[in-house]
Amino acid sequence: MFDLMRDAGELFGGAELPRTAESQIERIAAWERVIAHAHAQQARVIAGFVSRRAAEDRAAGVCSSDAGKYAAEEVALARRVSPTSAGHQIEFAQGLVAHHPATLAAMLDGAISMPAARTVVSECEVLDPVARRVVDAAIALEA
Repeated sequence: MFDLMRDAGELFGGAELPRTAESQIERIAAWERVIAHAHAQQARVIAGFVSRRAAEDRAAGVCSSDAGKYAAEEVALARRVSPTSAGHQIEFAQGLVAHHPATLAAMLDGAISMPAARTVVSECEVLDPVARRVVDAAIALEA
């Protein structure tokens, strides 16, 4: 596990590049940990938003089949991406949060990047829920 606040403080507070190649590579690694953490937090918020949007739509009288229908468009606007790209992000976020808690935790710790987590989620889609959890736990142990 890394110290997010220490890394973020050093990264955001330091305008100058480190003087040595070793310290520059350490800064690159620190940015990766912060970015992975941010991606994990964003995935959690996206998955939560989609669920809440659908629930609010149903509470407002929208039929179940249309509830949350425009969530991808809202996420797209917030992220400044296309609705298609937002739809892919939603699928990833929902899969990560619902089926890969250990991978999500590793992302929050900065140990697994979003591209790596995306591969885990995508490749495990064909597995039954029990097998997914086994793979998730095994991958997180290696992180």
